Amino acid sequence: MVRIIVRAPKTRSVQRKRYAMITLKGIEFAEKWYAAREIPSHVTRLYQLLLGLIWMWGIMTVPAKQVDQKNSVVNRACARGYVNVDERPRRIPEEVQHKIGAMIDEAPRWIYA
Repeated sequence: MVRIIVRAPKTRSVQRKRYAMITLKGIEFAEKWYAAREIPSHVTRLYQLLLGLIWMWGIMTVPAKQVDQKNSVVNRACARGYVNVDERPRRIPEEVQHKIGAMIDEAPRWIYA
């Protein structure tokens, strides 16, 4: 009979989260491509990230690994000024909140009836 000893690792990695916050420039970019019939393949993932941020009211948690990767979508959005990434969530400017509110709007009451 073989005896197997299982032990927990001595060090644990701390999972850090960062917060991606959309900027006014990012909203304008999403509005521009929203009306387009076809979206080019090199813009698709960036556009999807911005739409996800808009539906999350401008703030979304992002794993630190994704931010640190060289060719990630989040890094490209940061480089172009569409997204700000920070370790703590900050308040989004009111102008950006109003634009998001106009884009999303409230759901009709008949949906909840």
